[in-house]
Order: sequence, then C-alpha cells, then structure tokens
Amino acid sequence: MTRARRDFVFVKDLAGCVMRACDGVGHGTYHFSSGKDVSIKELYDAVVAAMSLPEYPEPEMRDLAPDDAPSILLDPSKTFADFGDITFTPLQGTADAAVAYYRQFGVQGGYTHLRIDNNKK
Repeated sequence: MTRARRDFVFVKDLAGCVMRACDGVGHGTYHFSSGKDVSIKELYDAVVAAMSLPEYPEPEMRDLAPDDAPSILLDPSKTFADFGDITFTPLQGTADAAVAYYRQFGVQGGYTHLRIDNNKK
C-alpha cells in the first residue's frame, strides 16, 4: 500500500517570499517548496495534536487512487539560489495556525486520504 506524501508549506512563508519578489529579488518562475515531503498521516497527526482532542481518532489509511501521485515534491533549488535560505514554519506550527484560524472563521468541505473509522472501538 502506497501512502500519499506532499511538500506542505505555510502560506505566510510563501507570502514573505512573494513580498521579497515584489521588492525585486529574483526573476522568473519558481517552485516554492521546502524540498521535503511528509506523509498525509504526519499532517493528520499534527492537526490532531493542534486540536487537543481528548482521544486520538485512529484514521483508516486509504490506498492511493490509480491517478493519484504518491509524492508531490518540487525542486526548490532555483528558489533557494535566488532567495537564499528560507526558514519554513514546522509542520506542527502550520497545523496549529490552521486550527486556530478554522476555530475563529469555520471550515467547510475538503478532501483527505484518511477517514475516521467510527466502527472501531
């Protein structure tokens, strides 16, 4: 069974880089990524921790669909060359900020490779 992996970055980290580009840093098209992918399960665990749930809701791991990419990992070498070292917010910090935002403003819809199995006890 192959698990999905993605290179997640915090939107504020991207915004900081975009602001530098607006000030004249760099030129052209960039892959804004950390160059490291994490599993969807790691993201799930970070969100569960951010929510401070009394119990860990064990997810059911799904196989990837035939048209699903096992990993989305872009090459950020041009970005790093032109913008220098970028400090990326750790995954847990990104999850904490997202949960805080959704608590304040709400959330609707979405897609995940994980599903809580309510039949398990």
